[in-house]
Amino acid sequence: MLPEEDVETVRQWAEAKTPPEFRDRMQVEVEVEQRSLTIVECSLMGGRWWRVPAAKLLWTGRTQAWTLYRFDSNSKPHRYEFLEPSLRVQDLLGEVDDDPTCIFWG
Repeated sequence: MLPEEDVETVRQWAEAKTPPEFRDRMQVEVEVEQRSLTIVECSLMGGRWWRVPAAKLLWTGRTQAWTLYRFDSNSKPHRYEFLEPSLRVQDLLGEVDDDPTCIFWG
């Protein structure tokens, strides 16, 4: 089971990524799964919403830690090798925000 407080933290972070005046054309959403959260960039193009996964946050209950994953061009997740698993989901969100390798947001 995902920590509800962390899920809410990620949802609030995603909502803050898109200014209200642009939400009719783009937004960042969070897909909640049993053991993970996927951050998805959504854009309206040609009258259709396109959804591209940006990052995946995987929860390991045994260690109580979050691990960050990136996606390749085929939307397949891979462990992000520049950040160790963390007990704080905010550490992963900070890395996605900073995007030092330009792999999350291009």
